Amino acid sequence: RAMRVLLNALQAGNRSGTVRYTEELARLLPKLGNDPEVTVLWPGDVALPKDCEESAFIVAPVERGAGRILHEQFRMGRERRRLDADLVHYPANIGNFTLMRRTILTIHDLGFLRNPSWSTYQRAAYHRITVHRSAKLARRVIADSQATAKDVHELLGIPSDRIDVVHLGVDPSFQRADIHAQTKVRGIHKLPPRFFVFVSTLEPRKNVPRLVDAYSSVAAQCEEDLVIAGRRGWKASPIFDAIGRSPARDRIHVRDYIEERDLAPLLSAATAFVWPS
Repeated sequence: RAMRVLLNALQAGNRSGTVRYTEELARLLPKLGNDPEVTVLWPGDVALPKDCEESAFIVAPVERGAGRILHEQFRMGRERRRLDADLVHYPANIGNFTLMRRTILTIHDLGFLRNPSWSTYQRAAYHRITVHRSAKLARRVIADSQATAKDVHELLGIPSDRIDVVHLGVDPSFQRADIHAQTKVRGIHKLPPRFFVFVSTLEPRKNVPRLVDAYSSVAAQCEEDLVIAGRRGWKASPIFDAIGRSPARDRIHVRDYIEERDLAPLLSAATAFVWPS
């Protein structure tokens, strides 16, 4: 029979890049055919992805927070046995401690080790323990980049021959949007005529205060305003402090989370996307 893979997508619904990665895997992998045969474990409080292979989804009535962790750690073995799955893919840094060598783990970054101050003490400590143990037990580790693969090898001690670098894909919707779509997004989000744009969760590791300082130093010499878009994450107040003391604060525009349908037009309308992470 074909290899059977169970994809753990119980974190779906959280607005973050890691979850976007998980949701896209859940939507697209089952469409590739039956080799491997992919089944997706999906949270019951989140709508299924559009255009997905619905027959490949198992909807689980799982609670958030501790409830989800309980399911991932102690009930996943039961799900694997019921499906007779050969592998379980954990796509968001933390795997299962009981499935041993049946786990494939994706690690997106090890910022909590490189810069512990970017997280709360409790969160950094939790990730130090869980990510390290997850990687040690996994059959293979997927890294988004060579830089993350190097960190996994050096900081977690995982042999390089157990690490695969698989770069993130690009959804076909991310093409240059036409003028009509750009104009519509400008109106919806009240954007200035010319602007640089930053899009991400607002948190310390994104280096946004440095972006604000850099923009402030050149604002008088350029026509572009600065648009900062994304949901407010942990320890975001220094970002707003930096904006408040900027001499160009009237030209810095903060917007909340941008829905996917507006992302390509937003990026197309900008002079440049800025990414000082």
